[in-house]
Amino acid sequence: MPAVWPLVAKPLVGAGIGWFTNWLAIRMLFRPRQALRVLGLTIQGVIPRRRSEIAERLAQAFERELLSHEDVKGALQDPAYQEALRTHIEDHVRDYLSEKVAASNRVVRTLIGGGLVRRLASGITDAAMSQMPSLIDRAAQELEARFDIREVVRAKVEALDLERLEALVVELSRSELRFIEVLGGIVGFVVGAAFAAAEFLL
Repeated sequence: MPAVWPLVAKPLVGAGIGWFTNWLAIRMLFRPRQALRVLGLTIQGVIPRRRSEIAERLAQAFERELLSHEDVKGALQDPAYQEALRTHIEDHVRDYLSEKVAASNRVVRTLIGGGLVRRLASGITDAAMSQMPSLIDRAAQELEARFDIREVVRAKVEALDLERLEALVVELSRSELRFIEVLGGIVGFVVGAAFAAAEFLL
């Protein structure tokens, strides 16, 4: 029995160490949140320490890969959106003209029937839509000048509470983080078993 115990103990100890080191490494992504001085060394979680840099890089990636002013402009220029916009404009113009005609005197109501209202609404809408490309260009330029997507994302990420950020990352990556912990235990077990086998054979 005494000769067998090291063969069992080394893999188990290796598994425990492997699991613990990976568990600790994951926790140290976020903790300690405030910098601590220990024996002349400054210890702080990776994400709290590099928060500003991470926020800036996330904002750059968001604007470059996910959403830019060109994407917004492209969505406004999409034919399906333009058609839906035209329908909404024409409906509102027709309703407005119908209300004004209904509130006018009998002579005006007689001269301007429903067919004329529809034609007027269609004509006004066509005129408005003919100006839409230049309006979209000006609106996109104004939006780009007034609304910095990258700065908004950067500020949002940097202002996010670290406790909430940690909970969010853990919630989204729970299975992956657990796998990393278990993998550490497996690797530690294999290394421990290899050392035990080498010691036994030698």
